[in-house]
Amino acid sequence: MERTHPHSVWHHARAKGLREREERAVACGVDGLERSCSSCGEVAGRVVRLTCSHWRLCQPCRARRADRALARFHAGRELALERLRSRMHYRSRGGRWAEVFYTFTLPHVEFERDAREVVDAWARFRRLLGHYLEARGCSWREVPFFRALEVTSSTGGHWHLHVWSVLPYVPQWLLAHLWGASLSYDYQRLLPRRSAADLAHVFGRDADALAWLELEGNALLAPIVDIRRAEHAGAELAKYMVKDMERGELVSPLWYARAYQTLEGMRSHESSRKWLVARPHVGGWHPSLSPRATKPLCECGECLPSSKRKRGHFLEPLLEAG
Repeated sequence: MERTHPHSVWHHARAKGLREREERAVACGVDGLERSCSSCGEVAGRVVRLTCSHWRLCQPCRARRADRALARFHAGRELALERLRSRMHYRSRGGRWAEVFYTFTLPHVEFERDAREVVDAWARFRRLLGHYLEARGCSWREVPFFRALEVTSSTGGHWHLHVWSVLPYVPQWLLAHLWGASLSYDYQRLLPRRSAADLAHVFGRDADALAWLELEGNALLAPIVDIRRAEHAGAELAKYMVKDMERGELVSPLWYARAYQTLEGMRSHESSRKWLVARPHVGGWHPSLSPRATKPLCECGECLPSSKRKRGHFLEPLLEAG
């Protein structure tokens, strides 16, 4: 079978990993890896802690992943603000750019379908917003953004996007309408409407946006688009994807398993192009940097290729202390 199907070994290893995933998550951080030199036999002084890296099931691994995402966000935010500092001046030509933090939601239809819809709608929303920015004299490629996908168990599964960005002034009602227009028909028919007559007395850039929109009817789509202070965006963008506790109680294990299955293979975080092109090492090792083993780890010239797994190594000090 292995000769006929060259990928069968990979599939067997994948199936074994799925079967043992829960056990490895429970034993995360307990075992250690002792490295030794195959030439002279010297043992490295530090034992490497082995983790499961199941960031959806394991709380310690999820916290480590959140720390890496937070570090990447702060580094990319610093680079973006430095690059656009001249445009964020109040006398900037074409209008002042500002740092914003939005939450985009959608009505609940069906759990798995909501997950696909919110991701697909984000791609369509970027195109629509790009058309408006082109009318303002700028391009979407100039806009830095960082978005995170999140789901809570309220209303059977509440999917939403947290988005941080730096862009010119865009009226909130226009953002809400463009986001609603990015949703498919089954979701649009569930959205509340707002009469265009409410904007009859707007002026300035709101009036320009209303003229650009060229409404065919007399109603604006009005989904919930929340605006928050951008200074606290990092905590929202780098936290959990699936909220496992709400109102002081754990969510249903069946619902959590369903959310885990739906998120498998989905992109949880997304950023603009060249987000960390100047600092690719932030949040961990990056392939564009030099190889991990740049110099020998042993005085004899070897790189300590031999390793031995030590079961329960980091559990022994806790047992002795108890």
